[in-house]
Amino acid sequence: MAAQVETMAYYGSVPWHGEGISVQAAMTSEEAITLAGLDWTVSKRPAAAVIPIVGDNDQKTVEYVQSSDHHLIVRDTDHRVLGAVGNRYNVIQNRTAFNFIDAVVGDNRDAEFHTAGSLKGGQRVWMLARVKDLTIEPVKGDITEPYLLLSLSHDGSGSVRV
Repeated sequence: MAAQVETMAYYGSVPWHGEGISVQAAMTSEEAITLAGLDWTVSKRPAAAVIPIVGDNDQKTVEYVQSSDHHLIVRDTDHRVLGAVGNRYNVIQNRTAFNFIDAVVGDNRDAEFHTAGSLKGGQRVWMLARVKDLTIEPVKGDITEPYLLLSLSHDGSGSVRV
């Protein structure tokens, strides 16, 4: 099974796939965005096509056709097309999504970022944060530490999920 990791930063144990940058301490959201290589934005641009036309006497020309119903999601740093979407799709930036988790955990920083990264050339982005100072022990000796996982897609295949 291929991991399809584009960029990644992690704290703690080396992931099963061995990819990514190891950090020495849990990260803030801003550190996670930078260290995981997620400090880029995307934009929604009209989809277009260049159509070759062969006219009389085999004269070749091209026609530029732009769609009003379809758009491309493009990473602004390298102009990589991440997906094709319709008019109703709303772009959510990586930083906006990470700021949402900051708002959820509050000013006390009740969570710490352990892992963040992008998959499939930037089409999917995720972050994983451990909720600090909280354990759940449903059965004596069976301790569970809660985490928050946020994922979003830039290819139009899904919504933001927490």
